[in-house]
This record gives sequence, structure tokens and C-alpha cells, in this order.
Amino acid sequence: MVMQQGLLVEQGSVSQIFGNPQHPYTRRLIEYRKRINQPVGKETADEASAVFCVKSIDVDYQTSSWFKRGFRAISDVSFSIYMGETLGLVGESGSGKSTIGRTLLRLIDTQSGSIEYQGKPLNTLKGTDLLRFRREVQLIFQDPYSSLNPRLTIGQALMEPFIYHGLGSRNEARQAVEELLTKVNLPVDSINRYPHEFSGGQRQRIVIARALVIKPKILICDEILSAL
Repeated sequence: MVMQQGLLVEQGSVSQIFGNPQHPYTRRLIEYRKRINQPVGKETADEASAVFCVKSIDVDYQTSSWFKRGFRAISDVSFSIYMGETLGLVGESGSGKSTIGRTLLRLIDTQSGSIEYQGKPLNTLKGTDLLRFRREVQLIFQDPYSSLNPRLTIGQALMEPFIYHGLGSRNEARQAVEELLTKVNLPVDSINRYPHEFSGGQRQRIVIARALVIKPKILICDEILSAL
């Protein structure tokens, strides 16, 4: 999908978008990238296994100021995500990419349209269904500075979701966290340190590890390499 100023201007498969872009904005974006003399890979998604189905959603932001009206962040956006598929969302800063990611996690409400997760309306999930959804779908935030609780050690921040979702004991949680810290190239003793003791790039790796610790089925990545 390609977005510009909150609007979905074009969507299609990887080969369609990169091989035959239709919208002028899409063509300009592709012109900026270096040409690679390799064929674009084909998707391997199973058409029968849609996990997200988004239909004509609108999202508005309200302001607290008497002098400024709210504004529409995204307008009439529709798409589906299938199991085994990687979906890329391309657009300029402020076009609504992060808003869509947060909307998929039900962190932001829609004004109209619908979102279904595995065939169920997302806004109707409650109790164990909502808990299962929270475990299966994880968001890696773009800003590593505001997405970590400064009062928790890295170990506490990473072990918390593992224990909350009942994936094992504290010892098992600690072992899983230590393994992930190694995978993101951070020393194991980071587990006893606080966020302010790390650089922006290190915090981003911690945020990535936190999302992976509960082994989600779906990852929503909001420019996760920008701080690395």
C-alpha cells in the first residue's frame, strides 16, 4: 500500500507496485530508490488465511485547543493481510502509517469502517479473546525513548509480558529474555540496567526483543530500523 497525506493512493502486490506503478506519487517514490537488477519476489501468502481484513476505515484526531479543529488522519483505507505475507506500507512523514498500525492493535478507534481479526470484528473482542489477540499481535514502536518505562529495568520490561501471558515461570522468563538479548547483540547483564543507560539504537533493539519475547504470530513494525 502507498499512502500520501492520509489517503491510500495505490495498492497491489510487490510486483505490481514496483513493476508497474500507476499513481504519480508512487512513481516518484520508486524513482528515489536505487535500481536493483533482480526480479521482485513473489508473495507466498495463502489466500484462504486472511488474518486482518480492513474495510473503508476513517480515523480522526481531536485537538484540545478551542482554536484548532480535529483532522482526518486516514480516510477510506481498505486492505487484507494474509498468514505468511509481508505487507509494506509506504508514505511520506505524517501520511498515517503509524496511525494504521496503532488502529490494528485497537489503540486508536475508527470513526467508520471495520477491522476483522481472523474473521471476528476487532472492536468486539473481550476477555480471553482479547488477551489472545494481544499475545498474537505485537507492535514495535518507532520511538524507543517513549516506549520503555523508565522505572523498570530492562529485565522487568521484557519479562513482564512473558509472565502476564502465562508462558512460564520467572526463571523461564529470565532465560528467554537472556537469549533474546544475545540475539539483538546486547550483553546479558543489560537485564539489570535501566533504559536511560542505553543509547537510542540499543533501546530500539530492546523494544524489538520485548515484542519477540512472547513469540507473536504477527508483528507490526513502525520504522523499527530508524534508530539503529
